[in-house]
Amino acid sequence: MTHPTPTYATLDDWIAHEAIPFSLDFPDAFNAAVDKVTTSLDPAVEMLGFGEALHGGEDILILRNRLFQHLVEAHGYSAIAIESSFPRAHLVNEYLAGGGQTSYEAVQDSGFSHGFGRLGANRKLVEWMRH
Repeated sequence: MTHPTPTYATLDDWIAHEAIPFSLDFPDAFNAAVDKVTTSLDPAVEMLGFGEALHGGEDILILRNRLFQHLVEAHGYSAIAIESSFPRAHLVNEYLAGGGQTSYEAVQDSGFSHGFGRLGANRKLVEWMRH
């Protein structure tokens, strides 16, 4: 049985009815919001996209990290793509897999472009993934 897609008169109406509030300050509420979104997806969905609008902004990267961590731990996701240099990415991947360089410092410039490896949130993500 299919349900009709609701229509709204304005963007504000759509937001008021469909937004899922969350706060990173409350991990259980954040995880519940992520779970609500993932359970609403068609089971055939194999990839999610999350855009980062501010290059160098740490807040959105912290959100990305928390989102990815919960998707891995609770929903079985296993890969992430970071906007950076494709030809350099293998260096970070080798570090994640326990090979290649032996420290994050060794890949923070060679494995990322545009200084993205020097962002604290990217380091935390990579170190969490390696662990």
